[in-house]
Amino acid sequence: MSNHAVQDAKTTLLIKTQQAERSTLQEAAKKHILDNLKEADIYVYGRKIDASGNFVSRLDEAMQITVENTYRNLDYITAAKKESDVVDLFKERGGLELDVLDGDNQQALTSVLERISSENTRNTKVSLKTIIDKFAMAPYGYHDIDVAWLVAKLFVTGKIEINLDGEKISLADTRRTNQEFANFFTKRQQHEHLSLKIKQAIPAKQVKTLKEIARDVFNKRSFNTESEDGLVVELRQTIDNDLETLKNYDGRKNQYPGHVYLEKGISYFNRLLQITDTAEFYAEVAKLEDDLLDWHEDMEDNDVFDFYRNSKSQEFWDKGLMKVEIYDKSKEFITDAELVTVADRLANALNAGNAKKLQGIKDDTELFTELFTKVFDQEEQKVSDQLNEHLNNGLGLIKDTDIDEAIKDKLSHDFTSAMQNIINGAKSAVNIQELSSKTILGDRHYESLLRQIEKELAKIIVPNSVEVTPTSNTEKASTEITAPIKSPKMRRISQYGPSKWHITNENDLDTELAKLKANILEQLNDGETSYIDVSL
Repeated sequence: MSNHAVQDAKTTLLIKTQQAERSTLQEAAKKHILDNLKEADIYVYGRKIDASGNFVSRLDEAMQITVENTYRNLDYITAAKKESDVVDLFKERGGLELDVLDGDNQQALTSVLERISSENTRNTKVSLKTIIDKFAMAPYGYHDIDVAWLVAKLFVTGKIEINLDGEKISLADTRRTNQEFANFFTKRQQHEHLSLKIKQAIPAKQVKTLKEIARDVFNKRSFNTESEDGLVVELRQTIDNDLETLKNYDGRKNQYPGHVYLEKGISYFNRLLQITDTAEFYAEVAKLEDDLLDWHEDMEDNDVFDFYRNSKSQEFWDKGLMKVEIYDKSKEFITDAELVTVADRLANALNAGNAKKLQGIKDDTELFTELFTKVFDQEEQKVSDQLNEHLNNGLGLIKDTDIDEAIKDKLSHDFTSAMQNIINGAKSAVNIQELSSKTILGDRHYESLLRQIEKELAKIIVPNSVEVTPTSNTEKASTEITAPIKSPKMRRISQYGPSKWHITNENDLDTELAKLKANILEQLNDGETSYIDVSL
């Protein structure tokens, strides 16, 4: 072993020996002190602690007495709180009461409320930080989160009001979440900016008015709380729900009754919901009291609520609207005086927009249906007869025409298909205007068929040998002359003369008929027309 290693071993041994000696001395000193303390007297605020116990127990007792004397109000905190407890306060906004017997920390709540009141008398602005700092000191010793919970509960129960940098914060503000409300009290950066003030009581008359409006206008007959903020929060929720209902009603057909009243109600409800401050809300309800009661009475008197809540009522109204629409598209063809009277009466009742006239609307709808069906059936029969006549005449014409059979088959198929579609369309028509349009459409298809037949006939060249006598000594020559092809024609009377006749006597009528006859015969004898179908 080297000299260096020997030296290190000696040094290590010396250090261990000294450490052992030090530990022995420390233990001896500790024992000596404890032995002496066993007989020592302990005094707290001049009072000697009972010497019957050992030193440790007597020291614990002395420390307990010191804490209790220094923080004598610490026991007001009966339940320590955490941040989630602050959030929980806002889950039932306005529904808490300060005097609930089994509530936590009742004495502490009273102390904080009294301190805020006392500070308000001296300062215009008392911050949450001021209160937290105050209650962290003797004789309280509360933790910051406990004080935050106490102040938050005073706010929720309507005992104090708060402002954040001058902006008043209201429990009635449904735009804020529970967490956002809790953050005002739990986030340290907010403490300096959040000011507290004892809340002035809402006048009893305004509270009474709010409850009466809630009952008479919004059918809310009970509340889960009696706190001023809580009443507002609950009523705002009811108003918000009713507003959505009114918007739903107002978004339905413009021809439905009561839109004027619905829009007025929407305006009143929006006006109230825009207010987030509790005191201002009470004042606005009192201001709108007569308007709201009058509006609700109008809604009841005009059966607006009943109409929109009853699908059968809307069904009757819809039927009436449908009948008026049918009449509007048929009236130029209608001459039945009773039907015209009933249709006008039905239209006027619907335009008046009064749901109280619903029974009359229902009765007139049924009467209109009965009268209109008779008129419509007659018109439908006329149209059906005319369309079927076109179909039969067209098919007969194709059959009798001397054209290629393949062309005949195609013309027959196309014409039958087109006319059958028109006939089916006439059967599904719901107004006379639509029905009449099928007649016009049928005429057009029939005229189109005639033009197609003329076109096919024009393609046919019929040779006719005619002997011509020469004018000179030339030989006889035979020349082929094409004979004209006769085809059917479809004409309207207006094509043979004036569209209107002015008739004052029988002679006038005979004169016009004679002109018409002459014009028709002239065309019939033109050498190109086989026959003429004449329509008005």
